[in-house]
Amino acid sequence: MITAVTGATVYTKETSFSGTLLVRDGRIEAVGPAVKIPTGARLIDAAGCHLLPGFIDVHVHGADQVDVMEGADAVRTIARFKVHHGVTAFVPTTLTAPIEQILAAAEGIAQASRQQTADATLKEARVVGAHLEGPFLSPDFTGAQPAEHLLAPRVELVEQSAAILGDLFKLMTLAPELPGATDVIRRLRELGVRPSAGHTAASTTEFVTAVEAGMTHVTHTFNAMRGIHHREPGIPTIAAGRTDVLCELICDLVHVHTEVLRLFIRAKSAAGCILVTDATSATGGPDGTYTLGGHTVTVADGICRTATGALAGSTLTMDQGVRNLVNDVGLTLGEAALMAATNPARALGLDDRKGSLADGLDADLVILGPDLQVRQTLIAEGVGRRS
Repeated sequence: MITAVTGATVYTKETSFSGTLLVRDGRIEAVGPAVKIPTGARLIDAAGCHLLPGFIDVHVHGADQVDVMEGADAVRTIARFKVHHGVTAFVPTTLTAPIEQILAAAEGIAQASRQQTADATLKEARVVGAHLEGPFLSPDFTGAQPAEHLLAPRVELVEQSAAILGDLFKLMTLAPELPGATDVIRRLRELGVRPSAGHTAASTTEFVTAVEAGMTHVTHTFNAMRGIHHREPGIPTIAAGRTDVLCELICDLVHVHTEVLRLFIRAKSAAGCILVTDATSATGGPDGTYTLGGHTVTVADGICRTATGALAGSTLTMDQGVRNLVNDVGLTLGEAALMAATNPARALGLDDRKGSLADGLDADLVILGPDLQVRQTLIAEGVGRRS
């Protein structure tokens, strides 16, 4: 089957134009301003809309009143929620907990992925990895992470997680200054897993040492780490100046002030930043009481906090994050697409398949209206791919 999306402003990595995108058997066959539409093609009229690569969320704990730590059914519920917000792929993220609970959550993620593979016609965002946030975190920057379950870095948990997840093991957040962290970073890189600095008290020197050992990612930059000082620049400043480090940003305008987002993205460029939600089970629900990894959190005015008042993830959706970047931070929609789709795919090692609108890539697409609200989300398996 051939599907043609017509009339939209199309955003590729390099440029944007008014044109047509053809999909054959779930892959992009052609995209451009003057693509000829084959006779009999299924037409999707996107006149006046914006056509972007589907969003990829690499840091999400929950949504729709369920938490990743609850297992495969919860992960599938999150997947169904995410697709309504332009997300075509996502990385379920665990929380610090006893090791057996972390490994059980990893198995739940792997199980959800297997279930999706068995029925590729399902209309839900695809599980494309797992992100272990903790338990190798600093006790000085726990945020909403339960301090009683923090552990010193050791390779054993990495090996156990890899045995369960295989190629789905994509990211692990840890504090690089902790004793044993360097060994973990090196082993993660050997396994093809991206080590990320987060919940960390690392000094400038300690972070640079970690980058030299293979740390190439920063978890929710600015949050749960030392701030910038003119004599101790810290992680955000060093990461901003390095092209080999990608930086997550929670763009809900609460976790990081709008002016700081504007300054940081200008310094690093949108090509080096990743929009993440850090979403919790409260996402999509009203204010009230929810759980994060089994711990109670309270949402008021859409802001999620622990009993001590610490921020505890967010209620952000990826499409709202894109709107914030464009309407409040002042990015172009093309720059926002880099942060929401292209760079996440690169971080996950999936940029040869996803994250861009180019010939041969998966037809993971999101159509936004003139108001940047999601009009339609198309996932490769559901756009005419033959089994």
